[in-house]
Amino acid sequence: MSFFRKTPGTGKSQSGAAPETCRPEGSAGAAFPPLPPERHVFLTGFMGAGKSTAGPILAARLGRAFTDLDRVIEEAEGEPISAIFADPDRGEAYFRKREADRIRALVNSRGLPRVVALGGGAVEDPATRKLLKESANTFFLDASDPSVLWARAAGDGDGASRPLAKDRGSFLKLLESRLPLYRSCGIPVDSGESGPEEVCRSILNILFAGREGAIRAEGRWNSRISAWPDLESLAASLKARLEGRRSAVLLDPALRSEEPFWVGFLGEGSVLYPDRQGEAVKTLASAEKILGVLASRSFDRSDWLLVRGGGSLTDLGGFCAGLFKRGIRLLLLPTTLLAAVDAAVGGKTAVNFAGAKNQCGHFYLPDEVLIDGGILRSLPPALIEEGLSEAYKTGLVLDPSLTDLVSREMDSLLPPPGAPGPDLPLLLETAWTAASLKARVCSEDLREEKGIRDVLNFGHTFGHAAEAYYAASEVPLSHGRAVAFGMAAALVLSERSFGLDPAFARGARSVCLKLSRGGYPPVPPADALSKLLLADKKARLGKLKFVALKSPGEPVVTDLAPGDLAAAAEEAVREAKARETAPWSRS
Repeated sequence: MSFFRKTPGTGKSQSGAAPETCRPEGSAGAAFPPLPPERHVFLTGFMGAGKSTAGPILAARLGRAFTDLDRVIEEAEGEPISAIFADPDRGEAYFRKREADRIRALVNSRGLPRVVALGGGAVEDPATRKLLKESANTFFLDASDPSVLWARAAGDGDGASRPLAKDRGSFLKLLESRLPLYRSCGIPVDSGESGPEEVCRSILNILFAGREGAIRAEGRWNSRISAWPDLESLAASLKARLEGRRSAVLLDPALRSEEPFWVGFLGEGSVLYPDRQGEAVKTLASAEKILGVLASRSFDRSDWLLVRGGGSLTDLGGFCAGLFKRGIRLLLLPTTLLAAVDAAVGGKTAVNFAGAKNQCGHFYLPDEVLIDGGILRSLPPALIEEGLSEAYKTGLVLDPSLTDLVSREMDSLLPPPGAPGPDLPLLLETAWTAASLKARVCSEDLREEKGIRDVLNFGHTFGHAAEAYYAASEVPLSHGRAVAFGMAAALVLSERSFGLDPAFARGARSVCLKLSRGGYPPVPPADALSKLLLADKKARLGKLKFVALKSPGEPVVTDLAPGDLAAAAEEAVREAKARETAPWSRS
């Protein structure tokens, strides 16, 4: 999957707007194209380049397991590399064959992506070089000063594993012969002057280079969307744009530990906290306090409000930014996956009023939505499921390659207990793609006047009703599980009445079931469900405006009676029970 698709995978999107690369000044790694996120990351380089030191650090940052291939072969053989090289029946040729076989098996495997440190001589095999160049994300750790490499290799006390580091002259001659091979198959990263943390930072910058795009709507740029591996990289991308302007960050109180970072970045007094948390923050009183601070600091229309929090806070922050002086510059930094793929995208802002949700609001597009992979990786599995449900929905109606990604990489996105994930490149690929697809549609129908945005309600009609019904129960239904339940019902109807391929529908319902942790609650009673469904703002004259699928990526909007949707939901529940699934363990 590419971060820069010019059109959705089927060519059947409701919108023709195309995201375009739009890197800001100072964007790290801008010379490199986006690298495929599902690939293994291989580290190659000469002895002493730092592969085994930087590898575990990089793996931890990416949420991947680390493999030191030399150690793996030593464990399999039961003795050190020096003994294998010295054995007349095996020798270096035997070792190189085992090494090449292991690399080929890793590249061709369908397991979870890893970070792999290779032996210095792995690149001598032409077939291995071809694999590393064409089928992996390979980085050449380049300590350009030969004396640095010799000092590390000869002085690290690991002579048993470095049989080729006995003599300085032959060591340097071997280095000279291998350098062109490293450069032919790996992206160079300095590891001579740089320590392992700096090496990892360079690799992260290259891995995530180009994860930026913008949506062109109404002849102007808006809602630039970018993905970053961590807060530091994200903030560095903003430095030039914020320089010389007043800026403030509206920060979720749960992130108070970040205050020193933001004060150092934006200056003293730049951090604002809302007076409440969660949905309770969306009040006119909360908005008035924020507007008062902006006024007291003489913000003008060229100044910036940054909002770092979940969907409720981005709703409130966008509401305030659009009101103050009829609109100041707005940056949204969502801290949940659901906010990143849904609430922060599309320009809807609102507060609750007179007991009704989102009763007062307006449409105001942020200048940018910046997705921070570091904070998304820290989320508990239940909150990642919430966002994945919305991302999967977006893929079903707009781009089947996104649904393929979520279903194929579920174990990387929601790893089993004890695994290092979720996988950072795949998580950011999912979030960026879902957000960009939604923004593309919203840019064509910003104020919901043309019906184009209706397709984004796939699964929501029943899902919202079920969520509302169970809100006051002992076990409330989360938004993500409710949407998954609603999608399952919509898929049943799509198969029965709109010609959706049965095999695809069953597979998609299987993914929805996983995102619901293996089961659905009972369908609400008919009277209560009908009342909730007809209270939906899209209902007209006793009919629901309902989104179904004719084929993956080809939604259709139609009218539907509440009873038909209830029957489809009952069928989804029966199917789930027939599978005899216990609550999903991700094992």
